[in-house]
Amino acid sequence: MDYNAPPYTLNGTLVQAGNKYVCNEVPSGIKGRLTLADHIIREAEAAIILGRAPKNRTRMYDRLNSAILLYGGVGKGNFPKFLLYSLRKRKIPRLEMAYPTNRDELIGLFERTNRFLRNLDEYPDDYVSNDDNLTTDGMPYRKKIALSEFVEIVNEINGI
Repeated sequence: MDYNAPPYTLNGTLVQAGNKYVCNEVPSGIKGRLTLADHIIREAEAAIILGRAPKNRTRMYDRLNSAILLYGGVGKGNFPKFLLYSLRKRKIPRLEMAYPTNRDELIGLFERTNRFLRNLDEYPDDYVSNDDNLTTDGMPYRKKIALSEFVEIVNEINGI
């Protein structure tokens, strides 16, 4: 661990680095986390983004869950959204994946990550791989139906 590198060297104006990403009304916890992530946002050459874990997921492997915690995709609140937004604004290659919910998806996650890292030099700066169609919330996009369609479905079920 390098104690001469951020976040251990934050002092003075460096502590206020999170202010350049959000306005004054944003809670200090988010600004503080953005301050800690500032060097990641500025210096990242590529990003691997893991979506949020589903609320009702089954834990697969206790040790592996700890590894996934270090890998990313955890946390609640708005900080992950701000961080994701900031990384998406940068013109860097990105791999965005949904959180794995079973063994096969977990194996696929590692395969996709390895493939992305192996081919990183070949990607253009604005390359994005978002096959899982993650939203800003870090969750896979789900198509929503219009209210009129919902009413039709309910009426059809009720025989009206």
